[in-house]
Amino acid sequence: MKTKNFIAILALCFIPTVGFAQDVNQEALSTNLGHKIDIVKNEIKTLKSKLKLNAEDAQSVTDLTLKESELNKLKSQKKTIDAAIKAEKKSKKETKQAEKAEKKNESASKTAEILKVSLSASEKSNELLSDELSNKIDVCKNELKVLKSHKKLSPDDLTIKSKIASKQTEIKELKRQKKTFDAAIKADKKSKKEAKQAEKALEKHEKAQEKAQKVIGNL
Repeated sequence: MKTKNFIAILALCFIPTVGFAQDVNQEALSTNLGHKIDIVKNEIKTLKSKLKLNAEDAQSVTDLTLKESELNKLKSQKKTIDAAIKAEKKSKKETKQAEKAEKKNESASKTAEILKVSLSASEKSNELLSDELSNKIDVCKNELKVLKSHKKLSPDDLTIKSKIASKQTEIKELKRQKKTFDAAIKADKKSKKEAKQAEKALEKHEKAQEKAQKVIGNL
């Protein structure tokens, strides 16, 4: 599957998981649970203070055990909700980055394809063309060195000067072409990498939301 199509599917898959947050504001729920945790912590402190005055107070001992259990439950619930919030933000971020990388990939790919047509090399891959251009550049650089050596022997030879200028121009153009193909190769790798990261982030998001739904259902 092409990266572009994959990212489009990824974006569609993300819609229903985001929609869950419309039913329950998870950030507000996390804040609410945070307040409840603070209240229970203070209640626990109060009970511990009472027990310091009267360690034999059976009711305070029972209440303390219940409050500590309640605190652990609230912390667990908040942790689950917070994980879902974090996973959603991460997934949104990764999806946007994947979309951005794919746009750059499309642009770089189009530029490379146009150059291929002008070079009559549409059937060749970007990697192959980059390697070929690299070899051509090396050849031209060596030829340039030879010309410069001739120039030392005949510094006033206009023909040699002209050949040197022409060879320098040729090298510059070859480098430009190689840069175009290298940019397309890099953009393609980047797009695939970002797409994989976005897929992983979405999977984590969905799992975190499933856990969050169970917590909310029990509240």
